[in-house]
Amino acid sequence: MYRIICGELPSREELLQGLELSEAYEGLMDVAEELVDACLAVAAPKAVYACLPVSLCEGGVTVGDVVIDAPFVVEKLAPCSFAVPYVGTCGAEVEAWSESLADPLERYWADRLKLLLLGRVQRALRDVVKAAHFAESEHMASLNPGSLPQWPISEQKKLFAMLGGGADAIGVILKESYLMVPTKSGSGIYFAHNEHYENCMLCPRVDCPNRRAPFAGSEDGDVL
Repeated sequence: MYRIICGELPSREELLQGLELSEAYEGLMDVAEELVDACLAVAAPKAVYACLPVSLCEGGVTVGDVVIDAPFVVEKLAPCSFAVPYVGTCGAEVEAWSESLADPLERYWADRLKLLLLGRVQRALRDVVKAAHFAESEHMASLNPGSLPQWPISEQKKLFAMLGGGADAIGVILKESYLMVPTKSGSGIYFAHNEHYENCMLCPRVDCPNRRAPFAGSEDGDVL
């Protein structure tokens, strides 16, 4: 059974600060403030997760009743007795609001605001899951479909299946391309690990704004 988390909204000041407005935009501060107020009026970031048993099967592992056969993921999950698939989103409400904007600059700012909302609910999700399921674990690690070639984005379909109707319940739709709507949504599987691990450690995109750990891998994805 999945559980839904409703993220606490950032303050008006936090969102304005998150826009990182330079002096060049000083004359547009009123516009930015109105945009933030409109965003907060509709924003409802959410996340959903489920704690599911992991077991070995022929050619892979099962998480709940979903089979995963990607060798890289199997290696990570095989020692685990359970895993926690999740989806987090800025929210369908703020996505619809942002799509109604016509001005290119306002749409750009709205995109940043959605990213800030997603980051807030993802941190809340991580805290809740860690306290509830990984308090005694040495490390809580995360795998994310599509972030590494070893677990392609097509595996999103399996992750959504693990959550049953959980993603639908928070307004997240998986497109035929396996991208999510709202666009500022994130997914993955939390699991216990005996050492610190983040997908970022194998991702060579060193300038990624969402990087959680330094790059520590080779081009073929092996940790150095």
